[in-house]
Amino acid sequence: MAAEWNDMVKIVKGMRMSVAPPLRMLQTPHGTSLTMAPPTKNFFVAKIVDEGPSAEANYTDQRYWVKEQMIANGAGDPDTTDLIWVDNNRDDAIWVTATNMAEVLSETHFILDDNSYRVLVWRTWDFSPVARYCFYSLGDYELGVTDAHDVEPVPVNQALDPTETADTVTWPRDDQPADKDGVDLPVITRLVYREDSAEVLYQFHRVLTFDASGRLFNIGTEVKTIVSTPGLCS
Repeated sequence: MAAEWNDMVKIVKGMRMSVAPPLRMLQTPHGTSLTMAPPTKNFFVAKIVDEGPSAEANYTDQRYWVKEQMIANGAGDPDTTDLIWVDNNRDDAIWVTATNMAEVLSETHFILDDNSYRVLVWRTWDFSPVARYCFYSLGDYELGVTDAHDVEPVPVNQALDPTETADTVTWPRDDQPADKDGVDLPVITRLVYREDSAEVLYQFHRVLTFDASGRLFNIGTEVKTIVSTPGLCS
């Protein structure tokens, strides 16, 4: 068996190739050896944190620092018991950068990294091969990123403008103002006219608020305005 492994090493070296897990090449005093790498964790639960393992700065885009978690329930707990999660502090615990695939297009950073949110992370490999980590989550941040990120949505408000000027405000998702985050869009929901109500024409509208990636996260209460009141005919 050893001879076959040595032959494989020679072939790989001759082709100037690298190997991908679970195989690995090791330099030893006797030459290059091709071995099986220890088992790796391709999936694990991690907590989103605000810094790296060596106090590296937090990210502002779709990348997050994630720290591996473990279940701390006791052996006597029934399987219906709520899970208790704690940091995995073993030497092989994973604390790495992971990309949220749900925010790749928007390049946002919406998930609150306050040590309260956990995600399922998976490991993949690039061509090097170097391990890369990803997860997919829409987050459970407060509905209203203006509170979480201290920015205001772009108002597209001329739908309620009494003038006859067409609205020219646009909202390009991929080119938003630096101090804005998302868009507020007023939408007329109904018109009401009743002869027994002073013959007034009422308009009702709601404001729909979308986050920076275009996801609807809030529908405002209905607002009533007067469109027209009775007047003398000329």
